[in-house]
Amino acid sequence: MRNGAACECGEVESMAVSERTSKLVWNRARALCSKCRRDVVANIGGDPKLTGFLAHVTARSPGGPRYDAMLTAEERDGYANLILLCGTCHADVDAAPEHFTVAKLHSIRNDHEQWCADKLTVDDERRAIKGEILADAVDLVVDRLSLDRWDEWTAQVLGPNPYRWPSWSLKEFRIEARPAVHGILWPHDARSLEISSKMLLDAVVEFHSTYCQYSGYDPRPGSKTVDFEYLVCPSQTQLLSGSNADGYHEFRRILEDWDATLELGLVHMTKCANWFADAVREHVNPRFRIKDGAFRMEPSKFDAGHGPCVFTEGEKRRLLAKGHTIRRSPGVWGIVADSWENAPKRGDVHHDGVA
Repeated sequence: MRNGAACECGEVESMAVSERTSKLVWNRARALCSKCRRDVVANIGGDPKLTGFLAHVTARSPGGPRYDAMLTAEERDGYANLILLCGTCHADVDAAPEHFTVAKLHSIRNDHEQWCADKLTVDDERRAIKGEILADAVDLVVDRLSLDRWDEWTAQVLGPNPYRWPSWSLKEFRIEARPAVHGILWPHDARSLEISSKMLLDAVVEFHSTYCQYSGYDPRPGSKTVDFEYLVCPSQTQLLSGSNADGYHEFRRILEDWDATLELGLVHMTKCANWFADAVREHVNPRFRIKDGAFRMEPSKFDAGHGPCVFTEGEKRRLLAKGHTIRRSPGVWGIVADSWENAPKRGDVHHDGVA
């Protein structure tokens, strides 16, 4: 669940409401129940706790209150079918669907949002607009990089034989997402989300270019290989088995470097993804990946192999101070050298892990 509690029939469940849609509902309701106008963020034990829900007007599942089979999945999780309610009002609304009809719930929500808008100050409006901009950016990055299925696709890119990158995760991050993220007019006080988003996109683009080196995959728009189920790379072992004796040692050196570059690239992507997740929790959604946890990869020769791959606080401060500049294909080793405090040097690490 990307955006906090959302439910129907009193049951909290995972759903596909986008960050932008969630932010719109919460902002326009001013974090107040649309029916009773009580605050749905309570101070419990000194910490803020969510006591409200993004509730569906028409149920998301057959048999639920006010279910409408004519709606598409996108419409069910869309802004028009959601209303912010406290726990008590949510139970009341679902217990009496014959009284709280679709039209009545829409009227309750619209009246509440108009009441909130009448009381909206200039500063409130600015905060709401900022929240919507940032939520749009988060949705773009999460969708185009398939971050909600990170474990599924990263587990295959470096083994077992052969290396495979599922085509469903290869969305147009180079053609669409990267320019879009770089083109966002980022709020000045969301610096960590801006830098981490741009770095994550750059990391994926560089990793993709390296991965294509031995795949025979043509990443250009219109290429027939774009429709393949997997972007397949033979492993180093497979490639070496077909090499001749004369060129074996040189070819092995080249492939060891390629393998090390791929592994380093995946570690760097993971570090960028975890910084991005931290920034989303800071600026947009405190619940982002709370259930799923940190982005992970298999233990690597480029990290200690303990816990998630993350940037140190010192690295983050340095990257924030330096800012982000677009470089022409710096390569995996180049972006790592620019980002890590103790970046490994090319040639120092071999495929067997011995420096």
